[in-house]
Amino acid sequence: DAVFDKEGNPLENAEFVRTIDQYKNIVFGKRYSIDSLTQQPVFIGNFFEKGSRVYPFGYINFLGNQFSVIRNYPPFLRTADSLYPSFTSAIIAKFSPGKFEKLKERKRQAEIINYQGNIENYNSLTAAQLNYFDSTGQLTSLLSGKIVLMGYFVKNPPLVLEDLHFSPLNEQMAGKSFPDMYGVVIHANILSMIISGCYAKEASVFISYLLAGLIITFFLYYIISKHKQGRHPSHGKFLLVQFLLIVVILYVFLMVFNWFLIKIPLLPIMIALVLCLELFGLYKIIALWLHKKFNYTTVFSHK
Repeated sequence: DAVFDKEGNPLENAEFVRTIDQYKNIVFGKRYSIDSLTQQPVFIGNFFEKGSRVYPFGYINFLGNQFSVIRNYPPFLRTADSLYPSFTSAIIAKFSPGKFEKLKERKRQAEIINYQGNIENYNSLTAAQLNYFDSTGQLTSLLSGKIVLMGYFVKNPPLVLEDLHFSPLNEQMAGKSFPDMYGVVIHANILSMIISGCYAKEASVFISYLLAGLIITFFLYYIISKHKQGRHPSHGKFLLVQFLLIVVILYVFLMVFNWFLIKIPLLPIMIALVLCLELFGLYKIIALWLHKKFNYTTVFSHK
């Protein structure tokens, strides 16, 4: 999970290149950006990829900026007639071609990341630990048959803001919070999802609008029933019910994602819930004016 875009010491570089040329199971990272003229992705590569020397690679960038919560990622990027894999997609192509084909067959521009946990959920070795296990002959048994990700992380607080991102697992969900997950751990979560095949699904916007309509219908029916019972029901009571309904719906849909890995777009539902009470008040004013002017029949007029 790094880009070697600066050459540095030529002697060390030569040893490094000789080492990586011995193996066919290494995947390198590249960084992509959008060309300001063509609006096409361009890839910043590694210094040792020159001429015919080409290595398996994937782009290591995530969607969004440094303040974005990393909820999804693009498994592939298409530029003209070429399809470029993400870092994790390129790794899966080496590790499990069958899982890679399944990922391609999904044909998703962006996959929701089904997070398994933070760094404590994975075996992680610092540079010092790596040297120790290597010197004591334990390294082979620890890493044999596993995907090994090399990247930047700090195991113990305080965390360092180098390649640190916001994730949905952040303990502080509202307001300003500290980024909680290193990029290499996000890649590990993506790989866990692909290997297990536990992909999250996202319901269509139509389903979201349909649910919004049903929820608002029942909420407004409740409000109208209260108006039938009394002359001036408490508006504060309706506001309290509205707030509790928003909290309950958020909790229910979070549980739906937790249990069934189905994400439902909540924006239409939340907007409808927030606006419906105010729009209902406007409708009440109009209905009473029509009743006064034209004897319009309405439940809001009480004798």
